[in-house]
Amino acid sequence: MDLNHIEARIQEELTHTLASIDNTCRQLSQSAVQSSDCCDTADQLQHHYQLNTIIGRLNARAKALSIAKAKLSLDDYGYCQACGDDIEPARLAFDVTCTHCISCQTKKEMNQHLYR
Repeated sequence: MDLNHIEARIQEELTHTLASIDNTCRQLSQSAVQSSDCCDTADQLQHHYQLNTIIGRLNARAKALSIAKAKLSLDDYGYCQACGDDIEPARLAFDVTCTHCISCQTKKEMNQHLYR
């Protein structure tokens, strides 16, 4: 596994994600709800809700990328948080923020599905 390549990918995506957060926050601050028409107000409120949802998801992604970056610097990257085994390289190539091997992720998702 080429850790330098992964580190560059993490940094590139983190930079892009942080720029997207700034851009979306700017959009949110510029779109004030100012209408006497209740339909326009509803549309504007829905737009605000969508922007807030996007910001939340971008913040979660930025946090996951920051954690992956920290794990790289601590030589703790690429290991499953649950069992400690190596995470499959193809899985990390797909998503550099993976924290579980396929087996443990499957168990985790099955448990979440059972307790909904």
